[in-house]
Amino acid sequence: MSSTSSPSSTSSNNENRAHSKAVLKSLQNGGSKMPKKNLALRTYTSLAHWIPLGIDMFIDFSLTIYAAIDPSDEPDEELLSTYEAICTLEPRITDILKYLNKDPDQLTSFIRECEEAINGARSDDTTSLKPAVVTYVL
Repeated sequence: MSSTSSPSSTSSNNENRAHSKAVLKSLQNGGSKMPKKNLALRTYTSLAHWIPLGIDMFIDFSLTIYAAIDPSDEPDEELLSTYEAICTLEPRITDILKYLNKDPDQLTSFIRECEEAINGARSDDTTSLKPAVVTYVL
């Protein structure tokens, strides 16, 4: 039996590595301030926008990510369950986090970009409730 990997797995690994590098480049060049055609980071900020709408409205994204990257002796099952739900929506996030974990500053930047999207989604929800509350009160 040979120890070489199949061409499809090698191709997949190369694609994941290229995608990870594109995300890192996006973070280094200004993150979400970059033009909209930069899809590498936008994939994850769009995902983050939907997390409070579809997974957990009150998610602490950084806690969830750090729990998944470095599970302690007694991992928080709720955080890991939330992380698994996120991975269901975007399986490549695991590879991105492994890649970014090599540089804590870039990992922090990635988390910050995603948290901005999460907070934006919460703000949008709150803003849409204001007229309904006024109508209900009156």
